[in-house]
Amino acid sequence: MIFSNNDVSSIMNSYVTGATQRTPDSELDSNDFLLLLVAQMQHQDPLSPMDQQAFMGELAQFNSLQQQVDLNEAFLHFMHFQELTQATSMIGKDVVALVSNPSGDVVSAEGTVTEVYFTSTGAYLLLEDGSEVSIQDVVNVKMPTE
Repeated sequence: MIFSNNDVSSIMNSYVTGATQRTPDSELDSNDFLLLLVAQMQHQDPLSPMDQQAFMGELAQFNSLQQQVDLNEAFLHFMHFQELTQATSMIGKDVVALVSNPSGDVVSAEGTVTEVYFTSTGAYLLLEDGSEVSIQDVVNVKMPTE
C-alpha cells in the first residue's frame, strides 16, 4: 500500500488533533496501526532514531495485517457467492426445513421453493404456500414429486 504526502499529513493531523477517538472495547485496525507508526516516528528522539530493522519489521507487520484484511474480505465475498449459488439451485425443488413456531417449538416446514431473496442476515427461500424459511434451516432438498 502506497501513501501520498497528503495521506500521511491527513493521518498525522487526525492523530495530533485527536480526531480518531477510540472506545476501549473496539478492535484495532490497519488505520490504527498506521497512526501509531506515524506517531512513533513523529515523537522519536532525533539523536537516537528508530532502528532500521525494527522499522522494517513494523512495516512488514502492517503489510501482513493488510493482506489478512484483504483475504478476509475476499473470503466473505466467496461465501456470499456460494450461498447465492446454493439458494438459487433450490428453486423448483421440494425442501424440508426445521423452524421455530411462535410458541418456540421446532416444527417442520415443507414445500416447493418458488423464489429466493437475500437480506443482511442471509438467503431466504419462499415456498409455494407463502411461508419463508432461512437456507440455514433447510435439512432436506429433493426433486418435486409429480
